[in-house]
Amino acid sequence: LLKYDKEITSFHDVIREEDITFPPSYPYIEDSNQPKQYMNTRCPAWCDRILMSHTAHDLINRRDDDDAQSVVYNTIGPNVCMGDHKPVFLSFLLKTNNH
Repeated sequence: LLKYDKEITSFHDVIREEDITFPPSYPYIEDSNQPKQYMNTRCPAWCDRILMSHTAHDLINRRDDDDAQSVVYNTIGPNVCMGDHKPVFLSFLLKTNNH
C-alpha cells in the first residue's frame, strides 16, 4: 500500500519523514484476540505520522562512521490491541557538539 501513500509528496520541499518500514497504523479492529486484524470498513493506511523539516532530519541522522544507525521509526504495540490506531514513535540519539 505504500505506493499509494502520496499525501505528503506535495510538501517534500518543506517536510519529510523517515522511511516507513512498518504496516499501516489504521484501522485495526478493537478485539484483544486479534491485535493485527484490520477493519473491513476502510483501507489500511498510515494515518499516524511523524513529519519533520529537512534540517531536523539531517540532525537526527547525523552520525560518525563508527556509530550504529540510531534512528527507529515504528509502531507501538504491534501485537497488542490499543484501539483502532497503532501509535507511532521516532527514537534517535542526538549528539551535541561537545560529546
